Amino acid sequence: MRTVRLSTTSERVSIHAEQRSDVAVSGDARAVVEGDRTTIDRARGHVTVRVPIGTDIIIGTTSGRVEVSGPVGDVSVVTESGRIDVESADSIDARTESGRLTIAQVTGACRVQSV
Repeated sequence: MRTVRLSTTSERVSIHAEQRSDVAVSGDARAVVEGDRTTIDRARGHVTVRVPIGTDIIIGTTSGRVEVSGPVGDVSVVTESGRIDVESADSIDARTESGRLTIAQVTGACRVQSV
């Protein structure tokens, strides 16, 4: 299974799952591909990532909005303060200390926490 891991401090992150075979990153960020794993860091500004349908997503931010659209696999998002929106995932683990969580559809396990 393909996995995208993204870490940033205070930026907006948009993940779009669509019919494709590769991972495409637009915006000011460094992407390193190792087999089926793509690691994205040093993000500045709005970063958009286009992934194949069913990709597992792991995102960590300090303060930034996270949007995940399209059907993805397992999603893990941790942010200190930032809005999290997920359209459709196989499972989700979303945690924020201060931020709104919107999860539209999850077909498996769902864990959300907002303090």
